[in-house]
Amino acid sequence: MIGWRLTLYHSSIQDILEIEMCEFKVFLEGEKVMEDVIFARSEGNNVVLRDIVGETAMFEDVKILEVDVTAARLILKRLQQGCPAH
Repeated sequence: MIGWRLTLYHSSIQDILEIEMCEFKVFLEGEKVMEDVIFARSEGNNVVLRDIVGETAMFEDVKILEVDVTAARLILKRLQQGCPAH
């Protein structure tokens, strides 16, 4: 998994705060459609994704089926005609 690590040191007490960012690979119907995704938002029957360089993509008539942080994977599922996203 590719990720960023930000380490902040507090000089007086040597506290360490580590934040890891996970970039997702996104799959739709078994095909990888996007990678390095750091943001996902559901908008009605659509899903908006943004990658680490700020490029966005909108996938229409889909819903987020699964988010697996351990595998850095986000799975989209195409909606059947006439079925609203939940």
